Amino acid sequence: MWGLFYGIAVVRAVRAFVGAMLSNLPSGTAHSLALVLLALLSPSAVAQQRAPVVLPFKKAEGLLLVTIKVNNKPLSMLVDTGAVSTFVSAEAAGVSNPQLGDLRKNKNSMLISGKVAVRNVTLEVGNTLFNQYVTVLSLKELSDRLGVRCDGILGEDFLTNFRRVTVDYKAHQIELAQ
Repeated sequence: MWGLFYGIAVVRAVRAFVGAMLSNLPSGTAHSLALVLLALLSPSAVAQQRAPVVLPFKKAEGLLLVTIKVNNKPLSMLVDTGAVSTFVSAEAAGVSNPQLGDLRKNKNSMLISGKVAVRNVTLEVGNTLFNQYVTVLSLKELSDRLGVRCDGILGEDFLTNFRRVTVDYKAHQIELAQ
């Protein structure tokens, strides 16, 4: 709630500043430009831009799974704040017989091994689209271990698109604030 009040205060300050700047322009031009700027800086526009996306999650082996769209297809994705990169299965990325390179196993990637490729995909969360490069690999081993289908892993490179990521365990929801 305080964020909305802060946003309104910022909008009012910007309106005053813009008004002072526009006073030096011819009246017709200043009036038209002022209307456009005020519409863009209205409190409702600020509130809409800052509305968080709420994703329900399911738990599997203590891990959180959400459904988002990848290339316009709803997929089950693990949320992993410790993963640096975002991963999707070849099927989820729409890649058949990808040219895969070796993924070197290390002590931090016990569940993921095999060969990988990199592809650009569109991730859709709420009404927002993100074009992003992801690592494509087989997640069959992970799905088998979890006992549920896992089409991908949302890592830090995707989560940093948001200002705040909040997990509400009682409500089984993850809130992504932009």
